[in-house]
Amino acid sequence: MPKVNAGERRRAIQKLEDLRTRIVEGGEDFATLAKKYSDDGSARSGGDLGWAKRGRYVPEFEAAAYKLDPMEVSPIVETQFGFHLLQMLERRGNSIRVRHILIRPEITDEDLDRAARTLDSVRTLILTDSMSFSEAVKRYSSEDMQSYNNDGRVVNPNTGDTFFEIGDLDPDIYFAIDTLEVNDITAPFEFTSPTGESMFRLVQLQSRTAPHKADLELDYNRIMEAAKEAKKNEYVNEWIEERVRRTYIKVDPMYDHCENLGKWRGEYESADPARP
Repeated sequence: MPKVNAGERRRAIQKLEDLRTRIVEGGEDFATLAKKYSDDGSARSGGDLGWAKRGRYVPEFEAAAYKLDPMEVSPIVETQFGFHLLQMLERRGNSIRVRHILIRPEITDEDLDRAARTLDSVRTLILTDSMSFSEAVKRYSSEDMQSYNNDGRVVNPNTGDTFFEIGDLDPDIYFAIDTLEVNDITAPFEFTSPTGESMFRLVQLQSRTAPHKADLELDYNRIMEAAKEAKKNEYVNEWIEERVRRTYIKVDPMYDHCENLGKWRGEYESADPARP
């Protein structure tokens, strides 16, 4: 992740300090200033984040929030998202309702270039065997990424394993690895994180399987998921078959031609002679 330079960091902190002075000493309305200056979606509601229980917010934010008394304004709080001012609105037991003003320091082009150059240096260390890919992950990768705790291996959200079909890959990753040999590493390339920040990554192609018929050794997780889905569909169909004759359904006339709805129109013939 590109690091904010010192000048932008100071600018963001100074802006929040000025806003805090206007609220605490000048008596200005927190919500009005949040609508005008906050850098996240909650600005539309005056920074109001609604009710939340412990564990919803990142640790730094949550620790500061739970220290506040009603209507108290916090000191400046730094999180992975930027710098915050918090105000406690209400508290009910373990639930709190707070609002905040978020100022995100601007990432400049120089910051982006610096991050790309750093990652390119990491790539060189890996390619010259000065560092393993796994070690590079632990030293340099963002701890907020899923792959950080998996030696850099990315999990396919569709299957739960670390294998991807072409259709499962983000286009930027597919085009980056398309011409790679196994164990090769891409050059650094930019992407947008789930939280909207510009970041850079290296991708290593660890294996590639040629098109083939499904095989238990290579495709066990996919076959298992397919079997589960087949069982689910079978169960749902049986459930429908059991209830179709005793459930009233009105079919819109525009669908009268649909053969699949025949059983819902009383044209159903049970395969079970014991059923009416």
